[in-house]
Amino acid sequence: MPGTKPPIPEVFNDLPEFKKIVTTIESLQQFIYALSNGDLSHSLQIRGKLAGSLKGLQASLRHLTWQTQMIADGDFSQRVDFMGEFSVAFNQMVISLEEARSALEQSQNQLREEILIRKLAETAEREARLISDHLRIVSSELNRFQDKDQLLNQLLSIVKEVIAYDTAALGKINNECFEIIHNIGFAERNIDMERVMAGKDCIVENFPVIQDLVSFKQPLIISDTHSDIRWRILPDMEDVSSWVGIPILIRDKVFGFMTFNKTEVNFYQPYLFKALQILTNQVSMALENATLFNEIQRLATIDPLTQVHNRRFFFDQAIIELERCCRYKRPACIILIDIDFFKSVNDHYGHLAGDLVLKNVAALIRNQLRTVDFLGRYGGEEFVVFLPETSETSAFQVAERLRKEIEALVVHYSNNNIQCTVSLGLASFDIKFCNKLEDFLEQADQALYRAKHNGRNQVSL
Repeated sequence: MPGTKPPIPEVFNDLPEFKKIVTTIESLQQFIYALSNGDLSHSLQIRGKLAGSLKGLQASLRHLTWQTQMIADGDFSQRVDFMGEFSVAFNQMVISLEEARSALEQSQNQLREEILIRKLAETAEREARLISDHLRIVSSELNRFQDKDQLLNQLLSIVKEVIAYDTAALGKINNECFEIIHNIGFAERNIDMERVMAGKDCIVENFPVIQDLVSFKQPLIISDTHSDIRWRILPDMEDVSSWVGIPILIRDKVFGFMTFNKTEVNFYQPYLFKALQILTNQVSMALENATLFNEIQRLATIDPLTQVHNRRFFFDQAIIELERCCRYKRPACIILIDIDFFKSVNDHYGHLAGDLVLKNVAALIRNQLRTVDFLGRYGGEEFVVFLPETSETSAFQVAERLRKEIEALVVHYSNNNIQCTVSLGLASFDIKFCNKLEDFLEQADQALYRAKHNGRNQVSL
């Protein structure tokens, strides 16, 4: 407050105008003092130029106070244009504050971004190590299987080490179509896979996601199936929200595919692509190796010319079958088949013609037999047939039918029509004595000898 007010001389006490001047000066003094101390709430009731100027200053300071508060709240658009040099300095201060705040925010954003990138990198590194470890485990598991069918049966279970799923399916490509040959998780969710695919034309081009797998031979990730136009909704699978497909290649040709489903949107993310590529290569290589192993095994049991079982495999299977017949006292028969005068075919038409005759005769015999019967090339122009669960009477009918069919067979070679006949020796298994295979074959060989001796082109017991 101002200092102590001095007393008014008595000579002025009776002058009202003087008192009014004193009162005005006191009001101005109090108002100015309040302004100088930052009190903008004081009111000035007098009029005049000086009072008006002071009131204007008070209003400007009040507005400046409001603008300062707005700046404090983050509004850096405030500018002052009513206080001369102070306005210039104030506005420059606001601009500097805004620039400083922007720089600080940018620095903070960069720091946050760096922290986020570092965290993502650390997470990705951990996941990459984990996936890498799982891929090694999967590779080891896959390479345990040498049989293709066994590998296919276990494939979906094995790869779960790398890719989690609610349901999964294994499909096989057949020309332009596909079929689901194995699935996991559908039964547990009360989903009937046959119902899901019922009435669907399983043509590859009708399913865009499968078409992409076949066309590009690369994994496909659909993070959100609800927003992807390639996704085709199937019955009982409306809740599938995230999907992954992996092609299976054999010699760079798409053999089939695996699909994995999750009900959680965005569960499968693009960062998985590299791991899925590695998994695709691992599965494809394992399946190719198993296929090659199966092919080697098949070639080891098949006669390369006639494509029927070779002698060794036939003997192995016949021994097993004879043991079964002996144990359960079941009938069985063997037929030895020899092409009559085969040497003359080779001499007259050449060995290529003879090979063609052997192929055609073998194919005809194979097509006339049941699935339980098995055929082998015994040697040269001789074939042997094992007929399990077959009586001697029934076996004779089979042999006679084969004889007639072969007699009617015409083999076309280099503008020549080649025909041949066969002699057949039939032996039936004696369940009382449980003959050894060698004895069994010897009986059939003796019967074959009698057929040839009696004029060929006949069946002999």
